[in-house]
Amino acid sequence: MFNGTSGSLTSPNYPSNYTSGDTQYYKFFAPKNHRLIITVWDFVTEVGYDWLQIYDGEFANTGTPLLDWSGNKSTLVPKILTTTTNAASLVWYTDFVKTYRGYNLTWVAENYFG
Repeated sequence: MFNGTSGSLTSPNYPSNYTSGDTQYYKFFAPKNHRLIITVWDFVTEVGYDWLQIYDGEFANTGTPLLDWSGNKSTLVPKILTTTTNAASLVWYTDFVKTYRGYNLTWVAENYFG
């Protein structure tokens, strides 16, 4: 869980290849009356088998999906995502076959609701 007004997150071992057979869940919380601006700076995974999902809201798989990526998205970054609440959740999944460098993202909290 991450609280605060800014930070960064990368896949394990980034920029070297991530580990196989991994599932990670993260939650991000900005202060009250703020929203999160998430920027994905780099993204390369095994297409169709390793993926990153980012949701608008505290709970993965129930919030609005902001991102559902797999494969090489080098031509689509930076990708800027904006939440409608002060929370976001992230799911990172890798299978047991190929590994690549993964992802690099940052977030900042923006006063929006007050």
